[in-house]
Amino acid sequence: MNGYEVGFWRHEPVADQEALVLAQATLRFHEAVGGDWVKLTPAGTFQATSLGLVDEWAGDSLGRRRIVHRPVNGTADWAALAGRAAQTGLGAQEWVSADAASWLKARLPVPLLATVFSTLTQAVQLAGAEQVAACAQSNPDVLAACLQALGQRNLALVQALGEAGVDGVYYVSQHHEAHLWQQDMSRWLGWCFDAPAMGACPDRGWNVVHFHGRCDPGSLPVVSGVSTGWSVHGEGGVGADGSLGVGWLTLAPEVLASAADEASRLAVLHQAMAGRRGGRWRLGADCVLPLGFDLGQARRWVEAVRTLPPAPQR
Repeated sequence: MNGYEVGFWRHEPVADQEALVLAQATLRFHEAVGGDWVKLTPAGTFQATSLGLVDEWAGDSLGRRRIVHRPVNGTADWAALAGRAAQTGLGAQEWVSADAASWLKARLPVPLLATVFSTLTQAVQLAGAEQVAACAQSNPDVLAACLQALGQRNLALVQALGEAGVDGVYYVSQHHEAHLWQQDMSRWLGWCFDAPAMGACPDRGWNVVHFHGRCDPGSLPVVSGVSTGWSVHGEGGVGADGSLGVGWLTLAPEVLASAADEASRLAVLHQAMAGRRGGRWRLGADCVLPLGFDLGQARRWVEAVRTLPPAPQR
């Protein structure tokens, strides 16, 4: 063990609509690529579809589904959403994820992570960013009720995933950075609505907060304080250590694809790790691999990481 762990993941479009098909596709990907963990990657809108969002597969290169209908289009819709979120149990796609996780855990020799989206990200999926910002200004109590209900749904999903045996949760934040908003959204960028679900995640050293974009360092202490056993994964570089003491080194898919030989891959790794110290690092892509990415190339990166000398200690 050289102090490095490595893994990749991708969407499995169309397959992600059925538990067994998604699980089998995920297992095939792991068998082709290898790695030290598996991340189960359902459709990016899998939670919001339980609350009236309609999506469709439209051939996206990353495997994402396109939103064709949002259930929130005005002030009156927010109250209806809050009630529906509070009263509706886990939906079909959420059970797809939990059932796929259960099937995989019986067959995997490595830890399994499952995806959950933050409450604010789900609100943006359900309404759009402009509607969220407008509600924050005009009806903050209604927005708070919605986020609280979404947080309880996340808790129920985390509990279902825990029963399925997952080793960690990959908690996705796509909208928790202040620069993404045109107004002051500081009240909504914390994690109070997500804390119950995050606190219920398995504490086995595999929980990850993913910032969809570069990490906002100001957000990390709040994340780290939710519970032990979290690392922080961000795009475009090195994620913060979080409370777990694990650093993430993330590489863009174009960088991963361009290294044509072993010497090139090792040169990229040595350059990226220059000056980094500490006992544990996780290496991978900065988000999902594109659908057309050469899986043989991904496996060669896994093998390259295996040849690295032990990580320097702090």
